[in-house]
Amino acid sequence: MHADEHDTDGDGISGRPNWVYDAVSQQTKLGRFGWKANTATLLEQCAGAFVHDMGVTNPLFPIETGAGQSSGNDGRSDDPEIDDETLNAVTFYAQSLAVPASRFYDDREVRRGAKLFEQLQCAKCHIPKQMTGYSPVAALSYQTIYPYTDMLLHDMGEGLADHRPDFLANGREWKTRPLWGIGFQQLVNGHTQFLHDGRARNLTEAILWHGGEAQSSKEAFTKLSKNEREALLRFLNSL
Repeated sequence: MHADEHDTDGDGISGRPNWVYDAVSQQTKLGRFGWKANTATLLEQCAGAFVHDMGVTNPLFPIETGAGQSSGNDGRSDDPEIDDETLNAVTFYAQSLAVPASRFYDDREVRRGAKLFEQLQCAKCHIPKQMTGYSPVAALSYQTIYPYTDMLLHDMGEGLADHRPDFLANGREWKTRPLWGIGFQQLVNGHTQFLHDGRARNLTEAILWHGGEAQSSKEAFTKLSKNEREALLRFLNSL
């Protein structure tokens, strides 16, 4: 509903969806997961992580890919290495993980930062409020959520380009990164590195790497006073 591929409203933002091949249904579906929204379902995302990241074959991807194996074949004749029950259990676990609640929303500087977030037009792509669609997991169906993303592809400029197309995504496009839980990066992951390749050492650097459709917002950020920047960062860390 937020897609505007040809920027018909003239605001400089032209997000568009990625339509991808879904290995589960073997049809073209809306991409929702991954850095470039190149996966349609969480089941496929989990199955892909098993085989490509860990070298564990599964019912959806039963062929060795070579992850951690020099030949791509471990010679054990035990593929797939996990069954449907295990894959579905891991998928359900990922589906049902709760997002951390936002914090410090009564803090005056957090509220000030939230207003700056809107003024800098960060919320044009990092849209705060969304509603989920139907899910076979009743608790996930038609829920109002605050992920701070539009789930769309945006041109982020040459500085962040990887020049690697992925279905409809070109080499300069990335899916808007959801911001909910971002303030827990250090606690959960033990570091504050951001962006697709971890090049940004903190949120300030992540903002300063924004280009393309986000260039004007990045430039507006650089013109904020020190106190305003601190308020904006305090807001982001409250999510």
